Amino acid sequence: MKTLSSKTSHPNIFKDTYWSGFSSEKHKLNSAIFENRDNFVDDYNIISYVNKKRPHNVYKLFDHCELYKSRDGFVYVTSPYEDASTEADEYDFTEYSQLYNMKAKTYVREFESKVEFNKFLRELNQ
Repeated sequence: MKTLSSKTSHPNIFKDTYWSGFSSEKHKLNSAIFENRDNFVDDYNIISYVNKKRPHNVYKLFDHCELYKSRDGFVYVTSPYEDASTEADEYDFTEYSQLYNMKAKTYVREFESKVEFNKFLRELNQ
């Protein structure tokens, strides 16, 4: 089965993401999503996918979460279907090109270290 990651220029980076687990034959995504994912790797100097951690508490911002290692630290990506622009501003996320599908907005936030990211998650879970 060909996965969605196989339609990017960086299948090894995306292969373990939830997003990639879908068949590319069954899920006909807009080609912009694959282009956006390739641009994301270049824009943020992405090295690898880390995990899909998200806060335990319910926040509409944190849906389809993906954490990536970059040359400069870590990049946290979230792609909610609901409008979460207020929460995105509150938690210092920036809107980015859509990475999940065309119906979900994507937001990103950079972290200098995994320690900083874990602290961020702990504070949200309190």
